[in-house]
Amino acid sequence: MTEPLQRDELIALLSKLGSPEDEEVLTAARQLHGNLEAAGTSWDELILPEEPEDYEPALDDEAEDEFEDEGEEEAVEDEPLSPEQQTAQNAEALALIEKLLARPDSSAALREELEGYKEDIAEDEFTAADYRYLLALQARLTK
Repeated sequence: MTEPLQRDELIALLSKLGSPEDEEVLTAARQLHGNLEAAGTSWDELILPEEPEDYEPALDDEAEDEFEDEGEEEAVEDEPLSPEQQTAQNAEALALIEKLLARPDSSAALREELEGYKEDIAEDEFTAADYRYLLALQARLTK
């Protein structure tokens, strides 16, 4: 039977690898190796490879349905903004889009999507749901 890896324990052991005491380093390394074996995994499986530059994580069907359902519910609840509120929201959205475009880790697909939002703003087709999505995207990317 395999034992699940405990994240906090792995982090504590990894931090010991920098110890000036050779015995502490060796003990931590052996314990890390033992934990991996007990969990039936390897470093290769545990450490994720670098994602390609244009990688966009896909939502599984359940998460996608949930996201779509939430958007439908919120669309019904949206109240129209006054012209002044819409102008302020659009200005905030444009500033946020520029910040996201300036990130060096933004994929080509994300950049294209953000440029599309800029076009929507210019054509007065930018919605409250689009704005909420941008805020959520920024929160996710800056974690």
